[in-house]
Amino acid sequence: MRQFLVPLFALLQATALHALELDGAAIQGGLIFGVANPGSDITLDGEAVQVSPAGRFVIGFGRDETGTRLLEVAGPGTERQVYSLEVAPREYDIERVDGLPPRTV
Repeated sequence: MRQFLVPLFALLQATALHALELDGAAIQGGLIFGVANPGSDITLDGEAVQVSPAGRFVIGFGRDETGTRLLEVAGPGTERQVYSLEVAPREYDIERVDGLPPRTV
């Protein structure tokens, strides 16, 4: 039994080293909350992303942002992983009120 548990544990541990969790949407004005391995270095389009000691981070997208963003993650003892995030357009509800004096706008 022990012969099977040791390789299984090693496999699970190696899989955990490449773990990256993302919660949110790559959408204009959106946020993505992420968790990487503690000690990971993360960049978004070449700019460093602040990562907590527990491996948590947040990335945001501007309201007019378009295109593809590259998220790079390098954990301790692992290869750099590159993820492509396509920023989706968002339709905003815009209300217009006509006839207001210019000083109140």
